Amino acid sequence: ALSRGALLGFLAACLSCTSFGFDIGSTACAVREDQLLADFGLPAQSWQQGLLVTASLYGATAASFALFMADDALGRRQEMVLGNTLFLAGTAVSSLASGVGAVGAGRFLFGLGVGSVMHSAPPFIAETSPAALRGLLISLKEAFVVGGVALGYFAGIAYPNAGGWRHIWALDLPFAAVALASILVVQESPRWLAARGLRARAEESLAFYRGGHAPPQELRAMLAAGAASGGASTLEGRGGRGKLSWRGLVEYRRPLEVSCGLVFLQQVSGQPSVMYYAPTIFEGVGMSGQTAVAASGVVSLVKMAATGLSSTVVDKYGRRPLLML
Repeated sequence: ALSRGALLGFLAACLSCTSFGFDIGSTACAVREDQLLADFGLPAQSWQQGLLVTASLYGATAASFALFMADDALGRRQEMVLGNTLFLAGTAVSSLASGVGAVGAGRFLFGLGVGSVMHSAPPFIAETSPAALRGLLISLKEAFVVGGVALGYFAGIAYPNAGGWRHIWALDLPFAAVALASILVVQESPRWLAARGLRARAEESLAFYRGGHAPPQELRAMLAAGAASGGASTLEGRGGRGKLSWRGLVEYRRPLEVSCGLVFLQQVSGQPSVMYYAPTIFEGVGMSGQTAVAASGVVSLVKMAATGLSSTVVDKYGRRPLLML
């Protein structure tokens, strides 16, 4: 069963991920010929449009590399606090921008938040969820991302007029604010605390996520794993606190190849880029502006339904068959 604490932690992490999805859908609607581009006199299908659309991705890339090199020094919870704070700052700067440079800066700030949240939310969910529900909850996180994409498209429908792009982006403020408030009332990941030898705090955190009582066997397993890694979360487990061990990349080469390869192939397929430009693509085949945005919303709803279905069967059939499908 999912305790109240585990449910709150799961929802806090998922709401953070919703902002990432919302950025995809809202940016697709905001950076268009009849919205932001018209206000600043920028041509459609130009390098300027591409730069504004991808500015958040540059920020996400920078944050991902920085946090990777930091070797989990901040902790899952603190990274999500940082990420949602950057969501709020980036959204405010973007929505109130008086020039293209300010828009780009706001989008980059938002992207730093994306990198922070997407680096921390998946392991946070995995480390706070009961083992029996772990696969389901991690998969459902993706449904929140895709749901955010759909909400972004529907925000574009709600504000179709000139200048509406400011309101479209500003609608992420309540998501980020609620996510930040939720993160502030939950505990740090017990596994992250145990990996640093903080037994008392790890036990307190595990009790929070297990309904008031820390299961002794689960706590011992976490502490044993932390002791085996020398009290640090290095890849090799022997490199010392806060120091990234490159030998670990060789030691775990096979899982690294599989995980990185899957993510790379997903990205290089162009599927994520399609979501950023879905309204523009539909306009290119003859649909009107609002119809194109609505069609994009339908695509995101179909994707969300498929994600939800996969989440319900992932623990029954396993990860590999679903990946092959």
